[in-house]
Amino acid sequence: MKANWLYELPFGRDQKWGANSNGLVNGLIGGWEIDGVARIQTGEMLDFGNVRLVGMTQQDLQKAIALRVASNGQVFILPDDILQNTVKAFAVSATSATGYGALGAPTGRYLAPANGPDCIETSPGFGDCGVRSLVVNGPQLVRFDLVAAKRVKVGGSWSAEFRVEMLNALNSPYFNPASTAGTPLGMTTPFTAPGGAILTGTPIANPSAGSSVDSFRMTALLGDNTSRIIQLVWRVRW
Repeated sequence: MKANWLYELPFGRDQKWGANSNGLVNGLIGGWEIDGVARIQTGEMLDFGNVRLVGMTQQDLQKAIALRVASNGQVFILPDDILQNTVKAFAVSATSATGYGALGAPTGRYLAPANGPDCIETSPGFGDCGVRSLVVNGPQLVRFDLVAAKRVKVGGSWSAEFRVEMLNALNSPYFNPASTAGTPLGMTTPFTAPGGAILTGTPIANPSAGSSVDSFRMTALLGDNTSRIIQLVWRVRW
């Protein structure tokens, strides 16, 4: 959803308030306007691949997705308990008593490999055991660009304009979790979803390849959606 607006403040000559103001007063209170652009949309689709959901449904997973900033400044879209236990679920070991590595067995809610002791898929990614394709939406985009402008008539066709522009006024970052570094959950080749920006790794199925909580980090902003920018603009029109 997109919307834009422009509101001329009713002050100054020929306006509701200050209609009979002299040149100096009119120059101070007249010619002001406020405008802006708003954009709100659902997040990009993210496919976690052929996995099994444990302790939650797909709807529960969708509700759990939100931007989270760790104490070290890293950004994630899933809560820590899902991250930690998903890493444990993929850190399997053929020599341990539990079948899991040094991190221990997962508990609670997590994503698990499609293949397990109770089910072996006949073909990788076929969906015999897992959900084959687990698609959810990333965090939504909410962006507001706000402007306060003042116009002054100089003479004839000449006018001057001063603008205070606040881009991404809410300072709301938008990450596009669309591609991965490494191999996503339950898949055998690198995966790229629609969109093309970067999510540095959904969990890697082979623990020796570096599966860790850091594999869930989000590292790239979408397009021009940087942090809040405030800029002053002077214009002369003739």
